[in-house]
Amino acid sequence: MVNLAGESVDQRWTEKKKVVFRESRVGVTEGLSKALVGSGVKVVLNASGVGFYGDREDEKLEEETEAGSGYLADLCVDWEAALKVEEGVRKVLLRTGMVLGD
Repeated sequence: MVNLAGESVDQRWTEKKKVVFRESRVGVTEGLSKALVGSGVKVVLNASGVGFYGDREDEKLEEETEAGSGYLADLCVDWEAALKVEEGVRKVLLRTGMVLGD
């Protein structure tokens, strides 16, 4: 199963939009997690973002680097935590940069 859901963050971050950003990521992922129980799915690839790392300037970042701070980092941490899978299901988190086109 592949979940790439998430409202684009390349717009003004009003309080209303922040609710939309969260629901389109965390809410959707929580719903999918529940729907996957007993489905027989073997691998789940879930989108996330490089915002997970926060603004680290020139620091070398690796997959194992801990989450940063700030709004996007907090959102990504919550988004990744929302994906719950059963024992034996491979969980893949895809931390991409901002999508510039479709």
